[in-house]
Amino acid sequence: MREQVQINYKPYIFFTPGNDDQFEAILDLTRAVHGEGAAALSRSLYAGMPGMHREDWYGLARPDDWPDGMRAPARVVSTLCRIPTGWTCRDVGVNAHLPSAELGMVASARDARGCGLSSWLMKRFQADSIKAGFSLSTIQGIPYFYRRFGYEYAVPLIPKILLHPGLVAAKAWSVEASSQEKQVTEMMESGSRRAIETDIPLMSAWFNEVSSSLGIRADRSDVHWLYLMGKAQLSFETAVERRILLDGAGKPVGWLGFQRDCFGPTMAIAEASLPDLHTGWSAVDMLALAESIRIEEGMPHITVLLPRSHPLAIAAAGLGGQLCREYAWQVAILDRPDFFGRLRPVLEARLRSSVLKGGVHTLSLDLYGENLRFDWDGKRLEITQLSDPTPAEGPDGQEGTGQEGTGQATDQSQGQPEDGIDTMPEKPVSAFPPELLGPLALGYRSWQELGHCRRDVMIRPEDRAFMDVLFPVMDSFIYPLF
Repeated sequence: MREQVQINYKPYIFFTPGNDDQFEAILDLTRAVHGEGAAALSRSLYAGMPGMHREDWYGLARPDDWPDGMRAPARVVSTLCRIPTGWTCRDVGVNAHLPSAELGMVASARDARGCGLSSWLMKRFQADSIKAGFSLSTIQGIPYFYRRFGYEYAVPLIPKILLHPGLVAAKAWSVEASSQEKQVTEMMESGSRRAIETDIPLMSAWFNEVSSSLGIRADRSDVHWLYLMGKAQLSFETAVERRILLDGAGKPVGWLGFQRDCFGPTMAIAEASLPDLHTGWSAVDMLALAESIRIEEGMPHITVLLPRSHPLAIAAAGLGGQLCREYAWQVAILDRPDFFGRLRPVLEARLRSSVLKGGVHTLSLDLYGENLRFDWDGKRLEITQLSDPTPAEGPDGQEGTGQEGTGQATDQSQGQPEDGIDTMPEKPVSAFPPELLGPLALGYRSWQELGHCRRDVMIRPEDRAFMDVLFPVMDSFIYPLF
């Protein structure tokens, strides 16, 4: 697809690759801006990421660089791509699938920066993603920049625990011999083997067990596993070496997956089954195996990249590992009616299993321009979005003074409860900034936590219990799909 567009009164050609040459032109820019690693990752995504097509790659070129008749532009000046993924929200035994458009490979040529090209592509990306049925967009992006496009931190990412050399061996094997000492010795002799494609059913079952306790997660289909074991190995940024753990009889009992780089050389444990004490594989044993592989392969140290609730992460911290500051996925809700419609089965299940079962409540959230309404009749939850909330009126009847209706409080001394969260007793509805709906709905932060950071979070006392039930904090983590 090729289209003439105007961006800040200048002509450009917007395109999605119609052939491999046009993709290579995009790849040249990605390589120039982000390096060979990002180019290799792009190539592996283009080669077979499940659900991804040529139409998911966006490029902008200047007309002079792409005369009619040329198969591809001589130069691309701005690009990004959409990586189709899917997140799942699970709580009280109910699943909600959330189609997600991950934003990736954002790059602009040095002489094209500050011209509004990335902003134009972002808006096009979001509009096209909504049309394609994605209610959520995610990015593992640089800090702050994407906030202006509605993205907020909403799910933990890269929760690093650094294990320095010798820590595991010193702590792991300085314990007294147990009754299972002989079995553990035999197990360590057989140890592990490299995973192969026929191990996918085993790893898939272990993966489902590991992720079953997570409130927000990304499920892996067999197609995703095939990609991870195949085309994803083309890039060191996504290549994961997987080992199958064996018991003393050589039977597979678990798996360990690691990368050889995480912002520098390291043995980065990115995947792991739960420990199986019945076969001798405790969390410390699994870390001890990783340490032996690290020494054999000459890697400088171990980095645990698992959720902080995973037994290996807990063991790594207990062994004296250095807990580094974690990052987070940035998330934007692109289509609120669709997003909350998909989430509704989980929200209803929470209400039915709470003290609010059988009760009636209406929560009206003023989003400072639109209104999101939750009507609970005791059995079913109706969610509607209104585009024209009640305007604020001042004492003289004029709009815009910020006294009520939009939630823009001018007197912050009114309605201060003991927990410090602003409320306005005379306010007809609660108020909530729309960009914070992602962290709230995905269980990253409670409304109270968000309210302590943002004074425009104002929840009426009569709505608080309802908010607590609808939006609890959850343990979440996204294992990579590529």
